[in-house]
Amino acid sequence: MKTEKQLCPSCSNHLIPEHPIFELCRANRFHEALAICQHEITADPRDPTGYRHSAHVLQQMDRHTDALKFRDKVVELSPDPMSYYSRADLLYEMGEYAAAIPDFTRSAELDNEQALGAVNYLYRADCYRRLGNHAAAIADCAPVSDDFDFPGFLGYRNGSKHHLLAEIARSTA
Repeated sequence: MKTEKQLCPSCSNHLIPEHPIFELCRANRFHEALAICQHEITADPRDPTGYRHSAHVLQQMDRHTDALKFRDKVVELSPDPMSYYSRADLLYEMGEYAAAIPDFTRSAELDNEQALGAVNYLYRADCYRRLGNHAAAIADCAPVSDDFDFPGFLGYRNGSKHHLLAEIARSTA
């Protein structure tokens, strides 16, 4: 299957990874994608790639609980910033805000190169906001640059800490 480089449809800021599962997911051929993932896992059960891909496919299928099992395995095999962030992001998507906070925290701690930038802080702040801990949410916004934005955050094309602080102000007014 030939894959083509395509821009991410949600933000148009980065290329979608070139792997057959991504093309299969775009075509709603999820079971074929999962078969490839299973082959990757069987070929090397200690390589996190197949588990990471399985989680992605299952998330696309809205099978979040199943995807979480694979995200757990990815963190076990490869405890790096992106692994923790991806699991935290899934927990956030599931509405499990208290469970997401430690993973956003660990991702930020491990992210020495700041590959994820302020994203961990913004999402962790929103978790705190949703749990009613506005002081912690505001504190998490402090290290985020005023001009930093993240496509899709809080449903905004260029979501930022300003949007989050406005949400906090509305909920406390």
